[in-house]
Amino acid sequence: MSQQRDLPESMAWRVIGRLESGQTQRGVADAVGVAKSVVARLWNRLQETGNVRRRPGGSCSKRQLLLATGRRVSSQTVRNRLHEGGIYARRPMVCIRLTPRPRAARRRWAAEHRLGAI
Repeated sequence: MSQQRDLPESMAWRVIGRLESGQTQRGVADAVGVAKSVVARLWNRLQETGNVRRRPGGSCSKRQLLLATGRRVSSQTVRNRLHEGGIYARRPMVCIRLTPRPRAARRRWAAEHRLGAI
């Protein structure tokens, strides 16, 4: 099995055709000369998106933005504008506020259940 970055689309559709004809994933992988995981990923991608093409990456959206606006916009500018709108990459963790009473209860529990104290 050779290592290559991506399976050509024509080969991917051949793999899907073999799977749809009833061959097993292992059989298709052996016949085509790729790893079974490649065949499994292709099949999952087809089920999720209806296509075998890879999903567009970050450069694609940058290109689309350039075509739409006619201006180059840095990724930092995009992040700044999203932050101004209240959109962030990470969501804050939601947890209960630890007031002195629950903190003391946790400390007591930890002291009682310390390794070797049981």
